[in-house]
Amino acid sequence: MARPIITTDHVGCREVVEHGVNGLLCPPRSAAHLIGAIECFLSLNANERDNMGLEGRKKVLR
Repeated sequence: MARPIITTDHVGCREVVEHGVNGLLCPPRSAAHLIGAIECFLSLNANERDNMGLEGRKKVLR
C-alpha cells in the first residue's frame, strides 16, 4: 500500500522496517520513544512521507 510504518523494534517488525527509510522503529513498551517517533513522522513533509511509503513498497516487492 506504499505507507510508512511506525512499529516496535521487535522480531517480525524489524525485518520489514528499515528505520528512517520506510518507517520508524521504537523500543517495545516505550511510550516516550513512540511519542518521539510520531512527532518525527509529523515533522516530515508530504514528499518525505510519500517517499518513505514508496521505499516500503519496494522492499516488499523485492
